Amino acid sequence: MASLECTADWQALRQALSTRRLLQPGQAGYPQARLLFDPRFDGQRPAAVAYCRTPGDVATCLSFVRRFAMPVAARSGGHSYAGWSGTTGLTVDVTEMNSFRLGAGGTVTVGTGLHLIDFYHRLAEHGLAVPGGSCPTVGIAGLTLGGGEGWLMGRDGLTIDNLLAVGGVTADGQAVTASAEHNTDLFWA
Repeated sequence: MASLECTADWQALRQALSTRRLLQPGQAGYPQARLLFDPRFDGQRPAAVAYCRTPGDVATCLSFVRRFAMPVAARSGGHSYAGWSGTTGLTVDVTEMNSFRLGAGGTVTVGTGLHLIDFYHRLAEHGLAVPGGSCPTVGIAGLTLGGGEGWLMGRDGLTIDNLLAVGGVTADGQAVTASAEHNTDLFWA
């Protein structure tokens, strides 16, 4: 592993991000950027918060934390009741990965950072619904990976029961897609 990161390393990470947004202690916006949904974790002070717009940005962040053996946390809505959306290392914020695309047969492709309330509104515009939770600012990725309990689950199951495929970045920085037919081990994990 490389030695402890320095200012030049952080600057290189900032420049490598498509957003160029990397907030560190002492910078404008950092006090708000470090906060999670649950105030129990307001004491967490990440070394930086990186705002990612693409899977490549996420891979860049993972390469950085591997290089410096640094803790990392992914955050879309910041709602982990166990505090897993925060860290003392690098917080990888994916809220800018919030796309919504309607597909054939009522399928929808969404970005990991889409907040539930925005997902519901976009679905409603097309006369669609999905079983999900009741917290408007939870990120769709966290909700889905946590199961996704909600009002429609008696009829339609959990949010995760309606997941057809997932795209992600593995810990080694590879972008992958997993479904019942491809990378099934990741899909069922």
